Amino acid sequence: MKTNIRTTKRILSIVLIFFFISIVPVSQLVHATKDDDVLKLSDKDSITIALKNSKDLKKMNLALSSMNRKLISLKKLSDEMDKALKALDEYQILYSKEKKMLNSSSKDKFQEYLNLQKEIFEISQDNKINQNEKKRRIQEIQYQLSILNFTEDESKLLMTTKETSQLFAYKIMFKKLGIDNPYISDREKFEKFIKPRDFFWYSMEAEIKKTRNKKSQLKNTIELSTIKSFNVLYQLNQMVKIKEDIYNIQNKDFKQTCIKFKNGQVSRLERDCVERELKKCALDLENTKRNKDNMEMNFKKLLGISLYKNIEIINKTDTAKLSLDKEDYLKNAIKNRAEILNDNIDIDVKKRELSIIKKYLASKDIEWIEGENSVCQAEIKLNNSKNLIEKDILSSYIEIENYKNKLEMSHKTLNNAKEKLKDVNKTHEVGMSTLLATLKAKLYVTQCEIESIKSNLDYQESLYKIKFASEIGYINKGGFTNEK
Repeated sequence: MKTNIRTTKRILSIVLIFFFISIVPVSQLVHATKDDDVLKLSDKDSITIALKNSKDLKKMNLALSSMNRKLISLKKLSDEMDKALKALDEYQILYSKEKKMLNSSSKDKFQEYLNLQKEIFEISQDNKINQNEKKRRIQEIQYQLSILNFTEDESKLLMTTKETSQLFAYKIMFKKLGIDNPYISDREKFEKFIKPRDFFWYSMEAEIKKTRNKKSQLKNTIELSTIKSFNVLYQLNQMVKIKEDIYNIQNKDFKQTCIKFKNGQVSRLERDCVERELKKCALDLENTKRNKDNMEMNFKKLLGISLYKNIEIINKTDTAKLSLDKEDYLKNAIKNRAEILNDNIDIDVKKRELSIIKKYLASKDIEWIEGENSVCQAEIKLNNSKNLIEKDILSSYIEIENYKNKLEMSHKTLNNAKEKLKDVNKTHEVGMSTLLATLKAKLYVTQCEIESIKSNLDYQESLYKIKFASEIGYINKGGFTNEK
Protein backbone atom coordinates (compact mmCIF):
# COMPACT_ATOMS: atom_id res chain seq x y z
CA MET A 1 0.00 0.00 0.00
CA LYS A 2 2.81 2.38 0.98
CA THR A 3 4.61 1.53 -2.24
CA ASN A 4 1.51 2.43 -4.26
CA ILE A 5 1.24 5.79 -2.45
CA ARG A 6 4.90 6.58 -3.18
CA THR A 7 4.46 5.63 -6.81
CA THR A 8 1.34 7.79 -7.10
CA LYS A 9 3.19 10.78 -5.59
CA ARG A 10 6.09 10.30 -8.00
CA ILE A 11 3.73 10.19 -10.98
CA LEU A 12 1.90 13.27 -9.72
CA SER A 13 5.22 15.15 -9.36
CA ILE A 14 6.21 14.28 -12.92
CA VAL A 15 2.80 15.40 -14.22
CA LEU A 16 3.11 18.71 -12.37
CA ILE A 17 6.58 19.30 -13.78
CA PHE A 18 5.36 18.73 -17.34
CA PHE A 19 2.33 20.92 -16.64
CA PHE A 20 4.62 23.71 -15.40
CA ILE A 21 6.88 23.39 -18.44
CA SER A 22 3.90 23.52 -20.78
CA ILE A 23 2.70 26.78 -19.20
CA VAL A 24 6.04 28.63 -18.79
CA PRO A 25 7.76 29.60 -22.07
CA VAL A 26 11.14 28.00 -22.60
CA SER A 27 12.72 31.45 -22.97
CA GLN A 28 11.82 32.12 -19.32
CA LEU A 29 13.37 28.90 -18.10
CA VAL A 30 16.67 29.53 -19.86
CA HIS A 31 18.94 32.31 -18.62
CA ALA A 32 18.91 35.06 -21.26
CA THR A 33 22.34 35.59 -22.76
CA LYS A 34 21.42 37.68 -25.77
CA ASP A 35 19.46 40.80 -26.56
CA ASP A 36 17.22 39.93 -29.49
CA ASP A 37 16.68 43.56 -30.55
CA VAL A 38 19.14 44.49 -33.29
CA LEU A 39 20.81 47.88 -32.84
CA LYS A 40 21.56 49.30 -36.28
CA LEU A 41 24.58 51.58 -36.18
CA SER A 42 25.94 54.09 -38.64
CA ASP A 43 29.31 55.72 -37.98
CA LYS A 44 27.55 58.87 -36.71
CA ASP A 45 25.25 56.82 -34.42
CA SER A 46 28.28 55.04 -33.00
CA ILE A 47 30.04 58.31 -32.21
CA THR A 48 26.94 59.68 -30.46
CA ILE A 49 26.59 56.55 -28.29
CA ALA A 50 30.32 56.42 -27.48
CA LEU A 51 30.31 60.06 -26.32
CA LYS A 52 27.14 59.56 -24.29
CA ASN A 53 28.44 56.46 -22.49
CA SER A 54 32.07 57.50 -22.04
CA LYS A 55 33.20 56.88 -18.48
CA ASP A 56 36.22 59.11 -19.01
CA LEU A 57 34.01 62.04 -20.02
CA LYS A 58 31.82 61.45 -16.97
CA LYS A 59 34.91 61.38 -14.74
CA MET A 60 36.15 64.58 -16.34
CA ASN A 61 32.78 66.27 -15.80
CA LEU A 62 32.92 65.24 -12.13
CA ALA A 63 36.47 66.59 -11.89
CA LEU A 64 35.36 69.89 -13.44
CA SER A 65 32.46 70.13 -11.00
CA SER A 66 34.86 69.56 -8.11
CA MET A 67 37.29 72.15 -9.48
CA ASN A 68 34.49 74.69 -9.90
CA ARG A 69 33.49 74.18 -6.27
CA LYS A 70 37.10 74.74 -5.22
CA LEU A 71 37.24 77.86 -7.38
CA ILE A 72 34.18 79.26 -5.60
CA SER A 73 35.85 78.59 -2.22
CA LEU A 74 39.12 80.17 -3.36
CA LYS A 75 37.30 83.24 -4.67
CA LYS A 76 35.59 83.57 -1.29
CA LEU A 77 39.03 83.32 0.32
CA SER A 78 40.28 85.99 -2.08
CA ASP A 79 37.40 88.28 -1.09
CA GLU A 80 38.15 87.68 2.60
CA MET A 81 41.84 88.48 2.05
CA ASP A 82 40.87 91.66 0.19
CA LYS A 83 38.66 92.70 3.11
CA ALA A 84 41.49 91.83 5.51
CA LEU A 85 43.90 94.08 3.58
CA LYS A 86 41.43 96.96 3.74
CA ALA A 87 40.99 96.26 7.45
CA LEU A 88 44.78 96.27 7.83
CA ASP A 89 44.94 99.73 6.25
CA GLU A 90 42.28 100.98 8.68
CA TYR A 91 44.09 99.25 11.55
CA GLN A 92 47.28 101.13 10.63
CA ILE A 93 45.46 104.48 10.80
CA LEU A 94 43.90 103.70 14.20
CA TYR A 95 47.16 102.21 15.47
CA SER A 96 48.95 105.45 14.53
CA LYS A 97 46.35 107.51 16.40
CA GLU A 98 46.83 105.33 19.47
CA LYS A 99 50.61 105.75 19.30
CA LYS A 100 50.27 109.54 19.05
CA MET A 101 48.15 109.54 22.19
CA LEU A 102 50.56 107.31 24.10
CA ASN A 103 53.65 109.20 22.91
CA SER A 104 52.27 112.59 24.00
CA SER A 105 53.06 114.36 27.27
CA SER A 106 49.62 113.30 28.59
CA LYS A 107 50.22 109.63 27.93
CA ASP A 108 49.11 108.53 31.41
CA LYS A 109 45.78 110.25 31.05
CA PHE A 110 45.40 108.81 27.50
CA GLN A 111 46.33 105.35 28.78
CA GLU A 112 43.60 105.60 31.42
CA TYR A 113 41.19 106.74 28.70
CA LEU A 114 42.09 103.76 26.50
CA ASN A 115 41.76 101.35 29.43
CA LEU A 116 38.25 102.64 30.18
CA GLN A 117 37.31 102.42 26.48
CA LYS A 118 38.62 98.86 26.43
CA GLU A 119 36.41 98.01 29.37
CA ILE A 120 33.39 99.37 27.48
CA PHE A 121 34.37 97.28 24.42
CA GLU A 122 34.82 94.10 26.43
CA ILE A 123 31.51 94.56 28.27
CA SER A 124 29.67 95.16 24.98
CA GLN A 125 31.18 91.97 23.55
CA ASP A 126 30.42 89.79 26.57
CA ASN A 127 27.28 87.77 25.85
CA LYS A 128 27.14 86.43 29.40
CA ILE A 129 26.13 89.85 30.77
CA ASN A 130 22.47 90.80 30.37
CA GLN A 131 21.52 94.04 28.65
CA ASN A 132 20.49 95.95 31.81
CA GLU A 133 23.74 95.09 33.53
CA LYS A 134 25.72 96.07 30.45
CA LYS A 135 23.93 99.42 30.30
CA ARG A 136 24.55 100.11 34.00
CA ARG A 137 28.26 99.26 33.87
CA ILE A 138 28.88 101.19 30.66
CA GLN A 139 27.18 104.26 32.15
CA GLU A 140 29.52 104.07 35.15
CA ILE A 141 32.56 103.91 32.89
CA GLN A 142 31.27 106.77 30.73
CA TYR A 143 30.99 108.87 33.87
CA GLN A 144 34.65 108.13 34.67
CA LEU A 145 35.57 109.15 31.12
CA SER A 146 33.70 112.44 31.47
CA ILE A 147 35.71 113.54 34.47
CA LEU A 148 39.11 113.08 32.81
CA ASN A 149 38.93 116.69 31.58
CA PHE A 150 41.08 116.80 28.41
CA THR A 151 42.44 120.12 27.19
CA GLU A 152 41.65 121.45 23.73
CA ASP A 153 45.02 120.26 22.37
CA GLU A 154 44.59 116.87 24.00
CA SER A 155 41.08 116.54 22.56
CA LYS A 156 42.55 116.85 19.07
CA LEU A 157 44.49 113.60 19.69
CA LEU A 158 41.60 111.86 21.36
CA MET A 159 40.08 108.82 19.62
CA THR A 160 36.31 108.43 19.61
CA THR A 161 34.55 105.49 21.25
CA LYS A 162 33.78 104.11 17.78
CA GLU A 163 37.45 104.34 16.80
CA THR A 164 38.69 102.67 19.97
CA SER A 165 36.12 99.88 19.59
CA GLN A 166 37.30 99.29 16.01
CA LEU A 167 40.93 99.38 17.16
CA PHE A 168 40.36 96.74 19.85
CA ALA A 169 38.41 94.56 17.37
CA TYR A 170 41.28 94.77 14.87
CA LYS A 171 43.81 93.89 17.56
CA ILE A 172 41.89 90.71 18.37
CA MET A 173 41.38 89.88 14.69
CA PHE A 174 44.99 90.32 13.60
CA LYS A 175 46.37 88.73 16.77
CA LYS A 176 44.82 85.47 15.52
CA LEU A 177 46.83 85.91 12.31
CA GLY A 178 50.03 86.42 14.33
CA ILE A 179 50.12 90.18 13.72
CA ASP A 180 50.65 92.52 16.66
CA ASN A 181 51.91 95.55 14.75
CA PRO A 182 49.85 96.41 11.63
CA TYR A 183 52.91 97.86 9.93
CA ILE A 184 54.06 94.50 8.63
CA SER A 185 56.78 93.97 6.02
CA ASP A 186 55.99 93.55 2.33
CA ARG A 187 57.20 89.96 2.61
CA GLU A 188 54.73 89.19 5.41
CA LYS A 189 51.91 90.97 3.58
CA PHE A 190 52.72 88.95 0.45
CA GLU A 191 52.72 85.61 2.27
CA LYS A 192 49.69 86.19 4.50
CA PHE A 193 47.37 88.14 2.20
CA ILE A 194 48.52 88.68 -1.39
CA LYS A 195 49.14 85.05 -2.36
CA PRO A 196 45.81 83.79 -0.98
CA ARG A 197 44.03 86.74 -2.60
CA ASP A 198 45.64 86.74 -6.05
CA PHE A 199 47.41 83.43 -6.73
CA PHE A 200 45.26 80.51 -5.64
CA TRP A 201 41.96 81.22 -7.40
CA TYR A 202 43.65 82.39 -10.61
CA SER A 203 45.72 79.20 -10.81
CA MET A 204 42.60 77.10 -10.22
CA GLU A 205 40.72 79.00 -12.93
CA ALA A 206 43.62 78.30 -15.30
CA GLU A 207 43.48 74.58 -14.43
CA ILE A 208 39.76 74.55 -15.17
CA LYS A 209 40.38 76.09 -18.60
CA LYS A 210 43.06 73.50 -19.34
CA THR A 211 40.81 70.67 -18.16
CA ARG A 212 38.05 71.92 -20.47
CA ASN A 213 40.57 71.84 -23.32
CA LYS A 214 41.47 68.29 -22.35
CA LYS A 215 37.79 67.39 -22.33
CA SER A 216 37.47 68.67 -25.90
CA GLN A 217 40.54 66.64 -26.83
CA LEU A 218 39.01 63.57 -25.19
CA LYS A 219 35.82 64.01 -27.23
CA ASN A 220 37.89 64.09 -30.41
CA THR A 221 39.84 61.05 -29.23
CA ILE A 222 36.64 59.11 -28.61
CA GLU A 223 35.26 60.16 -31.98
CA LEU A 224 38.47 59.20 -33.79
CA SER A 225 38.75 55.85 -31.98
CA THR A 226 35.10 55.11 -32.69
CA ILE A 227 35.55 55.93 -36.38
CA LYS A 228 38.65 53.72 -36.54
CA SER A 229 36.93 50.78 -34.80
CA PHE A 230 33.79 51.25 -36.89
CA ASN A 231 35.88 51.19 -40.06
CA VAL A 232 37.70 48.04 -39.00
CA LEU A 233 34.42 46.31 -38.17
CA TYR A 234 32.91 47.53 -41.44
CA GLN A 235 35.93 46.20 -43.29
CA LEU A 236 35.65 42.80 -41.55
CA ASN A 237 31.94 42.63 -42.41
CA GLN A 238 32.77 43.30 -46.04
CA MET A 239 35.53 40.72 -45.93
CA VAL A 240 33.16 38.11 -44.51
CA LYS A 241 30.71 38.74 -47.37
CA ILE A 242 33.45 38.59 -49.98
CA LYS A 243 34.94 35.42 -48.53
CA GLU A 244 31.51 33.83 -48.25
CA ASP A 245 31.02 34.52 -51.95
CA ILE A 246 34.44 33.04 -52.70
CA TYR A 247 33.65 29.99 -50.58
CA ASN A 248 30.32 29.50 -52.38
CA ILE A 249 32.01 29.76 -55.77
CA GLN A 250 34.76 27.41 -54.62
CA ASN A 251 32.21 24.96 -53.25
CA LYS A 252 30.25 25.07 -56.49
CA ASP A 253 33.42 24.45 -58.48
CA PHE A 254 34.32 21.58 -56.17
CA LYS A 255 30.94 19.93 -56.73
CA GLN A 256 31.31 20.32 -60.49
CA THR A 257 34.84 18.95 -60.29
CA CYS A 258 33.56 15.93 -58.37
CA ILE A 259 31.00 15.26 -61.11
CA LYS A 260 33.70 15.62 -63.75
CA PHE A 261 35.95 13.27 -61.78
CA LYS A 262 33.21 10.63 -61.69
CA ASN A 263 32.79 11.03 -65.43
CA GLY A 264 36.54 10.75 -65.93
CA GLN A 265 36.87 14.29 -67.24
CA VAL A 266 39.42 15.41 -64.59
CA SER A 267 42.11 13.62 -62.65
CA ARG A 268 42.08 12.82 -58.95
CA LEU A 269 44.96 15.21 -58.51
CA GLU A 270 42.92 18.11 -59.94
CA ARG A 271 39.92 17.18 -57.79
CA ASP A 272 42.13 17.00 -54.65
CA CYS A 273 43.64 20.35 -55.55
CA VAL A 274 40.18 21.96 -55.76
CA GLU A 275 39.20 20.30 -52.47
CA ARG A 276 42.28 21.71 -50.74
CA GLU A 277 41.43 25.18 -52.02
CA LEU A 278 37.90 24.76 -50.69
CA LYS A 279 39.23 23.82 -47.23
CA LYS A 280 41.55 26.81 -47.29
CA CYS A 281 38.60 29.06 -48.15
CA ALA A 282 36.55 27.56 -45.32
CA LEU A 283 39.38 28.06 -42.83
CA ASP A 284 40.00 31.62 -44.06
CA LEU A 285 36.29 32.41 -43.79
CA GLU A 286 36.14 30.98 -40.25
CA ASN A 287 39.16 33.03 -39.15
CA THR A 288 37.68 36.20 -40.63
CA LYS A 289 34.37 35.56 -38.85
CA ARG A 290 36.23 35.01 -35.59
CA ASN A 291 38.16 38.24 -36.06
CA LYS A 292 34.90 40.04 -36.81
CA ASP A 293 33.27 38.64 -33.65
CA ASN A 294 36.25 39.71 -31.52
CA MET A 295 36.26 43.16 -33.08
CA GLU A 296 32.50 43.44 -32.55
CA MET A 297 32.99 42.63 -28.85
CA ASN A 298 35.66 45.32 -28.52
CA PHE A 299 33.47 47.77 -30.41
CA LYS A 300 30.59 47.19 -27.98
CA LYS A 301 32.96 47.84 -25.07
CA LEU A 302 34.07 51.05 -26.75
CA LEU A 303 30.46 52.20 -27.16
CA GLY A 304 29.58 51.19 -23.60
CA ILE A 305 26.70 48.93 -24.63
CA SER A 306 25.83 45.40 -23.53
CA LEU A 307 28.10 42.70 -24.89
CA TYR A 308 24.97 40.64 -25.58
CA LYS A 309 23.39 43.37 -27.70
CA ASN A 310 22.99 42.40 -31.34
CA ILE A 311 24.34 45.11 -33.62
CA GLU A 312 24.35 45.72 -37.36
CA ILE A 313 26.81 48.06 -39.05
CA ILE A 314 25.08 50.24 -41.64
CA ASN A 315 25.56 53.42 -43.66
CA LYS A 316 29.33 53.74 -43.82
CA THR A 317 29.78 57.32 -45.00
CA ASP A 318 33.04 58.76 -46.29
CA THR A 319 32.38 62.23 -44.90
CA ALA A 320 35.95 63.41 -44.29
CA LYS A 321 37.43 65.61 -47.00
CA LEU A 322 40.73 67.36 -47.61
CA SER A 323 39.12 70.79 -47.38
CA LEU A 324 42.24 72.94 -46.73
CA ASP A 325 45.78 73.15 -47.99
CA LYS A 326 48.77 72.33 -45.81
CA GLU A 327 49.45 75.93 -44.71
CA ASP A 328 45.82 76.53 -43.64
CA TYR A 329 45.75 73.32 -41.61
CA LEU A 330 48.93 74.48 -39.88
CA LYS A 331 47.53 77.98 -39.18
CA ASN A 332 44.39 76.49 -37.66
CA ALA A 333 46.43 74.09 -35.53
CA ILE A 334 48.69 76.85 -34.18
CA LYS A 335 45.57 78.83 -33.30
CA ASN A 336 43.35 76.07 -31.90
CA ARG A 337 45.44 73.21 -30.52
CA ALA A 338 45.11 72.51 -26.79
CA GLU A 339 48.90 72.54 -26.37
CA ILE A 340 49.04 76.15 -27.60
CA LEU A 341 45.99 77.24 -25.61
CA ASN A 342 47.35 75.62 -22.43
CA ASP A 343 50.85 77.06 -22.89
CA ASN A 344 49.37 80.55 -23.33
CA ILE A 345 47.29 80.03 -20.19
CA ASP A 346 50.45 79.08 -18.28
CA ILE A 347 52.32 82.12 -19.62
CA ASP A 348 49.45 84.39 -18.58
CA VAL A 349 49.43 82.93 -15.05
CA LYS A 350 53.22 83.12 -14.67
CA LYS A 351 53.42 86.70 -15.95
CA ARG A 352 50.60 87.80 -13.69
CA GLU A 353 52.23 86.18 -10.65
CA LEU A 354 55.59 87.76 -11.50
CA SER A 355 54.06 91.23 -11.80
CA ILE A 356 52.54 90.84 -8.32
CA ILE A 357 55.79 89.48 -6.89
CA LYS A 358 57.65 92.54 -8.21
CA LYS A 359 55.27 94.84 -6.27
CA TYR A 360 56.05 93.29 -2.89
CA LEU A 361 59.40 91.49 -3.06
CA ALA A 362 62.96 92.42 -3.99
CA SER A 363 64.75 91.27 -7.14
CA LYS A 364 67.14 89.18 -5.03
CA ASP A 365 64.27 87.17 -3.48
CA ILE A 366 63.91 83.57 -4.64
CA GLU A 367 60.27 84.09 -5.70
CA TRP A 368 61.31 86.88 -8.08
CA ILE A 369 64.08 84.75 -9.63
CA GLU A 370 61.86 81.65 -9.89
CA GLY A 371 59.03 83.76 -11.34
CA GLU A 372 61.21 85.09 -14.14
CA ASN A 373 62.52 81.60 -14.82
CA SER A 374 58.96 80.21 -14.91
CA VAL A 375 57.89 82.78 -17.51
CA CYS A 376 60.96 81.98 -19.61
CA GLN A 377 60.34 78.22 -19.39
CA ALA A 378 56.65 78.65 -20.28
CA GLU A 379 57.58 80.68 -23.39
CA ILE A 380 60.14 78.05 -24.43
CA LYS A 381 57.49 75.37 -23.99
CA LEU A 382 55.13 77.34 -26.24
CA ASN A 383 57.75 77.53 -28.98
CA ASN A 384 58.44 73.80 -28.65
CA SER A 385 54.72 73.08 -28.91
CA LYS A 386 54.49 75.12 -32.10
CA ASN A 387 57.41 73.17 -33.60
CA LEU A 388 55.89 69.81 -32.63
CA ILE A 389 52.49 70.80 -34.04
CA GLU A 390 54.07 71.93 -37.29
CA LYS A 391 55.86 68.58 -37.51
CA ASP A 392 52.61 66.76 -36.69
CA ILE A 393 50.60 68.57 -39.38
CA LEU A 394 53.28 68.09 -42.04
CA SER A 395 53.56 64.40 -41.13
CA SER A 396 49.76 64.01 -41.26
CA TYR A 397 49.61 65.72 -44.64
CA ILE A 398 52.30 63.42 -46.06
CA GLU A 399 50.39 60.45 -44.64
CA ILE A 400 47.24 61.61 -46.44
CA GLU A 401 49.08 61.91 -49.75
CA ASN A 402 50.58 58.44 -49.30
CA TYR A 403 47.21 56.88 -48.48
CA LYS A 404 45.60 58.71 -51.39
CA ASN A 405 48.23 57.32 -53.78
CA LYS A 406 47.79 53.89 -52.26
CA LEU A 407 44.00 54.14 -52.68
CA GLU A 408 44.29 55.16 -56.32
CA MET A 409 46.73 52.34 -56.92
CA SER A 410 44.42 49.81 -55.22
CA HIS A 411 41.51 50.92 -57.44
CA LYS A 412 43.66 50.56 -60.52
CA THR A 413 44.92 47.14 -59.40
CA LEU A 414 41.36 45.98 -58.67
CA ASN A 415 40.14 47.05 -62.11
CA ASN A 416 43.06 45.26 -63.76
CA ALA A 417 42.34 42.13 -61.69
CA LYS A 418 38.69 42.16 -62.77
CA GLU A 419 39.67 42.53 -66.42
CA LYS A 420 42.12 39.67 -66.05
CA LEU A 421 39.41 37.49 -64.48
CA LYS A 422 37.12 38.18 -67.43
CA ASP A 423 39.89 37.08 -69.80
CA VAL A 424 40.59 33.92 -67.78
CA ASN A 425 36.87 33.06 -67.69
CA LYS A 426 36.66 33.39 -71.47
CA THR A 427 39.70 31.19 -72.05
CA HIS A 428 38.40 28.64 -69.53
CA GLU A 429 35.03 28.48 -71.31
CA VAL A 430 36.75 27.49 -74.54
CA GLY A 431 39.04 25.04 -72.73
CA MET A 432 42.24 27.05 -73.14
CA SER A 433 42.89 27.48 -69.36
CA THR A 434 42.47 25.31 -66.30
CA LEU A 435 39.93 25.65 -63.51
CA LEU A 436 42.82 26.29 -61.13
CA ALA A 437 43.84 29.39 -63.13
CA THR A 438 40.27 30.67 -62.89
CA LEU A 439 40.23 30.14 -59.13
CA LYS A 440 43.54 31.93 -58.73
CA ALA A 441 42.23 34.87 -60.75
CA LYS A 442 39.10 35.03 -58.56
CA LEU A 443 41.20 34.86 -55.41
CA TYR A 444 43.38 37.71 -56.68
CA VAL A 445 40.26 39.83 -57.31
CA THR A 446 39.14 39.12 -53.75
CA GLN A 447 42.52 40.16 -52.36
CA CYS A 448 42.38 43.35 -54.43
CA GLU A 449 38.85 44.12 -53.20
CA ILE A 450 39.94 43.69 -49.60
CA GLU A 451 43.01 45.87 -50.17
CA SER A 452 40.84 48.53 -51.85
CA ILE A 453 38.47 48.61 -48.86
CA LYS A 454 41.39 48.85 -46.44
CA SER A 455 43.08 51.61 -48.46
CA ASN A 456 39.87 53.64 -48.52
CA LEU A 457 39.40 53.28 -44.75
CA ASP A 458 43.04 54.22 -44.09
CA TYR A 459 42.63 57.29 -46.28
CA GLN A 460 39.42 58.32 -44.50
CA GLU A 461 41.03 57.85 -41.10
CA SER A 462 44.01 60.00 -42.10
CA LEU A 463 41.59 62.77 -43.15
CA TYR A 464 39.84 62.62 -39.78
CA LYS A 465 43.21 62.78 -38.03
CA ILE A 466 44.32 65.96 -39.76
CA LYS A 467 40.88 67.48 -39.20
CA PHE A 468 41.14 66.94 -35.44
CA ALA A 469 44.86 67.78 -35.43
CA SER A 470 44.06 71.22 -36.89
CA GLU A 471 41.38 71.83 -34.24
CA ILE A 472 41.93 71.36 -30.51
CA GLY A 473 43.64 68.03 -31.14
CA TYR A 474 43.23 64.58 -29.64
CA ILE A 475 44.98 62.46 -27.01
CA ASN A 476 47.63 60.20 -28.52
CA LYS A 477 48.74 58.41 -25.37
CA GLY A 478 46.71 56.71 -22.68
CA GLY A 479 43.37 55.10 -23.11
CA PHE A 480 39.74 55.40 -22.29
CA THR A 481 36.95 52.97 -21.86
CA ASN A 482 33.19 52.74 -21.76
CA GLU A 483 33.33 49.11 -20.65
CA LYS A 484 30.58 48.20 -18.22
